[in-house]
Amino acid sequence: MDANRVRQMVALVHAHGAEVVFHRAIDVTPDLHEACAKLAAAGIDRVLTSGGAPTALEGAEVIAGLQRDFGQRIQILAGSGVRAGNVADLVRKTCVTQVHSSCKGHAGDSTTCGAGVSFAYLNGALARSFEVVDEYEVRRLVSAAR
Repeated sequence: MDANRVRQMVALVHAHGAEVVFHRAIDVTPDLHEACAKLAAAGIDRVLTSGGAPTALEGAEVIAGLQRDFGQRIQILAGSGVRAGNVADLVRKTCVTQVHSSCKGHAGDSTTCGAGVSFAYLNGALARSFEVVDEYEVRRLVSAAR
């Protein structure tokens, strides 16, 4: 992570009145705590992380440590694999106040595939659909998080 460039980007974004969210790139750094300290020092507002694991629930212990150590300076946003069925457990284990979920669904569209070319990058039945935010999944997630 290039801390100088991060600081430059933070200054630029903040100058335009927006917040800065550092995406899950932190999850591939050698030391998430050190990276989070640098991000907080650079003025990042929020960091999206799975705790360096494939899913946020698998990285819950690391996320909890980040929340404990940096939660007063930077918002820790737990994400990856967050669903209605696991969000309450994730929040309980990590003490985060924010989560990220795609709440993904699929909408059918016969025009997404034609002449043997799929624009959905999927095979089989989903080749004629595209990803959408599923309102039902959002409602379930919010209800489960409360």
